[in-house]
Amino acid sequence: MPKDTFFRLPDDKRNRILKGAKKEFYNCTFSEASINRIIKDAEIPRGSFYQYFEDKKDLYLYVIEENIKSVISNFGNKLEQSGGDIFLCVDNFISELLDETTKKAKQIKMIFSESWVFEAVWTRSLEKCKGGQEDLHGDMISRIDKTKLLVESDEEFEYVMEIIGAIIKDTLDKMYLHRNLVNEDTLKKSFHGKIESLRKHYCIVANKQ
Repeated sequence: MPKDTFFRLPDDKRNRILKGAKKEFYNCTFSEASINRIIKDAEIPRGSFYQYFEDKKDLYLYVIEENIKSVISNFGNKLEQSGGDIFLCVDNFISELLDETTKKAKQIKMIFSESWVFEAVWTRSLEKCKGGQEDLHGDMISRIDKTKLLVESDEEFEYVMEIIGAIIKDTLDKMYLHRNLVNEDTLKKSFHGKIESLRKHYCIVANKQ
């Protein structure tokens, strides 16, 4: 996480640093990314960089975290659009994310060029949802229409959410870390099949059909 000095910077200077960082990280692997090129683009002294960040990894994860905010917000919008139907929500969400990933294939390849990045992103995503001043996890859960689910207790509901989370993580893992080994259409069908199977078991509407 950036130091307080970074957040106290004028907006234009802070934005220059982030713009330079994104340019570098989206076009180079983490190992190849250069702090020198970032500070040159941002027009700041090298000494100033370490007043704002602990190291390159600190800035790298912050850039990713900013993207996570957008992804989480999009998930919330999808949940509202689906009328609280968690199965429809995640199906549409992953399908759209796959399409977006295809459009930004080079950028994604650079960001996830090292395996530790995916685990760091996943962990930060969960922390973002479950921690902080805003209880995003509680907010997301409250948007899910439980009357559409065949669950008999909060424990069973949490169990279903854990299964969905595991399916999402497995799909994202294949999407980001093993892109060259998996066909996009095949991945979509696989994800849809798993969610549909879960929906048939736990969705009231599906069981009435």
